[in-house]
Amino acid sequence: MKRIYISLAFFILSIATGIFEMFYVTNRIDELNEEIVSADNLVKSENYDGAKDVLAAAESKWQKNLSIFDILLIHDYVDEISVNLSAMRSYVATQSNDNYLAESAGIKKQLTSVKDSELVKIENIL
Repeated sequence: MKRIYISLAFFILSIATGIFEMFYVTNRIDELNEEIVSADNLVKSENYDGAKDVLAAAESKWQKNLSIFDILLIHDYVDEISVNLSAMRSYVATQSNDNYLAESAGIKKQLTSVKDSELVKIENIL
């Protein structure tokens, strides 16, 4: 009977860890997405200094969570998002709206893809 309780405890711990991981990642992705949308609006209104500050803050938050994301997510996705954030900052610095908006659309798709891969869905389980 003791083995059943131990197995049940590990099962519950595994489920709780998975749920925590899902909420942690999706919340961080949502925060980053909101900051990118905010930077998009600033770039469209040609407020490049404000956009630069927003992107710097977003990249700083991303870097703080990077070690955790490297554990939880596929490394290629994490690296690509990091590179795209840096590219977005350089496009804002050079005031290249078209390149910035193209990069922004790409990173939003990547973030949506990462978020969808973390959700509990049949296609993610099987």
